[in-house]
Amino acid sequence: MKTFLLIILIVFAYLLGSVPFGYLIVKRKKGIDIRTTGSFVTGATNVSRLCGWRWGLVVAILDFLKGFIPTSLAFLFLARDWNAGFVGFFAFLGHVFPIFIKFKGGKGVATSAGVLIPSLLLYIINYPSAWIIALFTVIVAVWIWLIVSRKKMGLASISLMILSIPFFGLLDAFVCPTKLAVPVFLMASAVLIQHRENWKRLWQGKERTLETSWEK
Repeated sequence: MKTFLLIILIVFAYLLGSVPFGYLIVKRKKGIDIRTTGSFVTGATNVSRLCGWRWGLVVAILDFLKGFIPTSLAFLFLARDWNAGFVGFFAFLGHVFPIFIKFKGGKGVATSAGVLIPSLLLYIINYPSAWIIALFTVIVAVWIWLIVSRKKMGLASISLMILSIPFFGLLDAFVCPTKLAVPVFLMASAVLIQHRENWKRLWQGKERTLETSWEK
């Protein structure tokens, strides 16, 4: 029964992740395929360039929910084990490789955040010692945001994903065997690969700033 439920949740997660909210909104408002302009992806930042920051925010929330909903359902029905992480990972895959628009979607930052946050909240609530790791991770994340990547969209999202790997690795090693480090590592690696152009622009000093990315 649990295996059948896991399969159902994985399929649901992938199909939900495949719903291209950014593509649909830009198509309706501008009549163009968002994947042909800007950063050529369906994510919130690219939507904001074409339709303004409000629509970008809407897409960011919807993309976040694509990861949050199936992961939360998996934790609810499959208990606290690695299955929930992999259900969320399939939502992430759906966003990056959506079946509905020929497998060309977004970079997955918002959706991966939707996968990570319910996982983070669950273990912080149930294991007080996880607060120490969480506090350390938040301090480092804020430092990176304010000092290193304050105006660099790509570096900020990349940095936060990188930090998620040691966070869940430390949880596994010192708090409880969450077994989430593997799906988190896979998502973070995929986000890093998806941001390879950002890496190139960062190296060249041409990375987009917050102002140019959310100017409307």
